Amino acid sequence: MKTTKNWRRTSGRKTMLLAGMAVNAMLVAVLAFGLVLTGCPTDADDVKEEARTDPVLGETFEIKGTIYGELWSDSGVSYTPLTNVTTVTVSGPFSTAPTATVTGGSNFSVTIPTAVSYQLQTATKELLRMQFDLSNSEKITTLQPADAKFGRLELSATAPGYSTYFRLGIASGSGTEENYTESSTRYSYVYVDKDVTIKGSDRIQGEPVENGVTYAYDDSITVDLSLKAGWNVVERSNSDSGKKISATREESKGTTTYSVKGVRESAKWSLYPREN
Repeated sequence: MKTTKNWRRTSGRKTMLLAGMAVNAMLVAVLAFGLVLTGCPTDADDVKEEARTDPVLGETFEIKGTIYGELWSDSGVSYTPLTNVTTVTVSGPFSTAPTATVTGGSNFSVTIPTAVSYQLQTATKELLRMQFDLSNSEKITTLQPADAKFGRLELSATAPGYSTYFRLGIASGSGTEENYTESSTRYSYVYVDKDVTIKGSDRIQGEPVENGVTYAYDDSITVDLSLKAGWNVVERSNSDSGKKISATREESKGTTTYSVKGVRESAKWSLYPREN
């Protein structure tokens, strides 16, 4: 199975780890799903699979939980509770960012208050193309209304031996570097100043060559977002498989979907071990 270093990413095919409309590269760290939002599980169809939170959060919500380390290896993906987290930092479209509290080196909480002053960006097709990693702005087929503005909540964490890359979600995988399958569900929190619908799709293929080896990829991306004014949960669902065909060729295929869905009960906030 792949490790955290994705060869397609380092070969020029950037696979974004956002769960939605990221303004910057997403900062993540894994928090045990002690995650609490001010909504209750909804959507009867989803409850049959796994309980979810309400994806529409309004103007205020709370996040809290235990922070985990996310480790990828040939035996799968494992999550280990951390005990040495010193700080969690909140950033995003805030004039003055809320302050997160860390207790016991492992638990954190932050409340997004009402009546916050936001600094938002207009959601142009070109900006959305970059955030969803689409090949051109025409792949965004629906942006209604066109003057909607948005921002995204970002969190970073500090823990010795771990990167500050802070993510909420759950992942699984199997196989080796030469023949693997993996899947992940990641979440982000997106604020919009009015109801907005964003739709688009793309298929991106390429065969970059590095050091005599061809890395062929075939990725499909679907964007289907109906965001409500205020804060929303955006889910990025991804599946990926790859295989070494020969000493000079490797192939992979991936599917990514962005949608407005509540956070799954099994989701965790996690940090990656720092790469040397």
